Amino acid sequence: IKYVVNYFDFDEFFRKVTKFTTLTITTLVLLALASKTFNVIHAIGEFNDNWYKTMQFIKDHDFKVITSWWDFGHYFIAMTKKMVTFDGATQVTPRAYWVGKALQSPEPLAKQIVTDLATNGDDFFNSIITYLSALELNYSKEEALKLAKVRTEDEKLNVKLWFKKHYPKDWKYLYYGTFNSTAIGVNILLKILPLNRTEAYKALINGVYLKQTNKTYKFDKEFADFLINLTHPLHPNKDAFITSQDMVGKAGAWGALGNWDFFNPPKTKAEFYARAKFYQTIPFRIVANKYVAFLPYDVNGDGIIERGEGISFIYYNNTLFANNQKVKAYIFNGTLTATQGVVWPTDLLVLVDKNRPTSLVIMSKGLINATFTRMWFMDGYGLKYFKKVYVNPSNPRIIVWSLN
Repeated sequence: IKYVVNYFDFDEFFRKVTKFTTLTITTLVLLALASKTFNVIHAIGEFNDNWYKTMQFIKDHDFKVITSWWDFGHYFIAMTKKMVTFDGATQVTPRAYWVGKALQSPEPLAKQIVTDLATNGDDFFNSIITYLSALELNYSKEEALKLAKVRTEDEKLNVKLWFKKHYPKDWKYLYYGTFNSTAIGVNILLKILPLNRTEAYKALINGVYLKQTNKTYKFDKEFADFLINLTHPLHPNKDAFITSQDMVGKAGAWGALGNWDFFNPPKTKAEFYARAKFYQTIPFRIVANKYVAFLPYDVNGDGIIERGEGISFIYYNNTLFANNQKVKAYIFNGTLTATQGVVWPTDLLVLVDKNRPTSLVIMSKGLINATFTRMWFMDGYGLKYFKKVYVNPSNPRIIVWSLN
C-alpha cells in the first residue's frame, strides 16, 4: 500500500485494473482508505479496456483539453496528462451550466462554449458579469473594465482575496455578480456566442436586445475589444470532446443544469427536475409485417402499468403512427427528414439502418437539434465544427470529436 500511494503510476494501474477484477476491488478500497483521491477512485468504477484505449488515443494526439460531462474528469487527467474542462472539483461551478448548455444546443453555440472553456476557462462569462455588476453598483466604465480584467487573473493572483481587500463592501457582488447582472450577462453571451467574431463584435457595439428585460445593451469599444478576445479567441486550444453511453442517461442532469433560467430560476426541486431533459430508446420488432415499438405508459394514472396499457408506435411507408394516429416524426437514415402528422409532446426520431428501422428515440422537445443528439444518435449528421476522430464501438460505446 505504501508503494501504491507514494509511487502511483496511473497508466500502469489503469491497464491492470481491466485485467483483474478482484485486485481492482481490493485496490480501490485500500486506496480510498489510504489516500484522499476518492473522486479519482470513484471514477475508475466504470473503467475498462475501451476507456483505456480511448485515453491512449487522446494522449498520443495533439489535444490540449478534454471536454465531457464531469464524472470521469479526474481520470482523464491521470490517464492523458492533459487538462480537462470539467471534473469533480468543478461540478458545482458555472461550468455545469455551460457544458450542459453546449450539449443541448445547436452546434454554433455549442462550438463556441466549448472553445471558450477550453481556451480561457471561466474568463468569458466572469468578465462580463463583473463588468455589468460594477456598472450596476455605479462604478465608472473605466473602473468596471479594470475589475473585469482583474477577474481574469486567476492564474496570477488570488482574485477573491484581491476583491475582498480592495472592495470590502461590494466584493461579493463584484466577484460573483449581482442577480440582475448575472442574468443579463449570461443571456447576452447566449446571443453573441453563436455569431462569428466580426458579427459578435458588431453586436456588442451596436447593441444586444434581450426580450426578458425589453432593453438593448450596448458596450463601448474598450470593453468590446477586451471581451471579444475571450468569447471568440484567435488562437483556441484544440479540444477532444468525448461522448459516451453513460451521457444518454445523464441527460436529466446536464439537461436541467444547462436549461437553467437565470431570470427565472426554479423555486423548488420539482420545478428544477421539470426542466430536465431525457432520451428513451425503444427497439422495433416485426409484427404482422410492420415495425412496432411499444412504450409502457400508465394510461389510468393509478401508478400501475397494467397489461395493454401504453403507446404502440407503428412504422411503415416512411410514416410513424402512435396508437393508429399519424404523428410528426424525424426519420434518420443518413439524412434527416420529417414526416407529417399530429405534433407530439416530445421529439420522435426513427433510426433506420440498411433500409429497416432499428429503434425509436423519444426525447425532450427541441433535442432533435442538440449537438449531443447529432453526435450520438445521428453519427455527426450536419455537424460542421466537431469532427469524429475516434470510435470505440461497444461496452461502453465512446466517440471522440475534435474541435479546433
